Amino acid sequence: MAAAQGPGGQGPLSRYRPCASNSGSRRRTQCAVLTVVPVNEAQVCSTTQAVTDTQAEAALTQARPRADVLAVLTLEQLEAIEEAQAVREARQERVREGRISRTSRRALVLSG
Repeated sequence: MAAAQGPGGQGPLSRYRPCASNSGSRRRTQCAVLTVVPVNEAQVCSTTQAVTDTQAEAALTQARPRADVLAVLTLEQLEAIEEAQAVREARQERVREGRISRTSRRALVLSG
């Protein structure tokens, strides 16, 4: 078990844990900046860029461990993952179609 843990006895994915505390405060700051009158365009741009940077960092933080895991899987395991993803996407599509048909029926009932 110790071999699977990273430095300091932490799990192997501990290096990928995002610093999420910054994203919430940056989002609040962005909202506050957008409501200021008169508009400070430079501040809006810099705050929006900070939020974008944080979102990109979070996306990379999620993608890196996935890439690390996929790199060590066998061909059969990769095929099983692709199959599971296809099943999940088909299920999601059926759910979306069900929502669309229900919405269409409601629209017909409301218009009639």
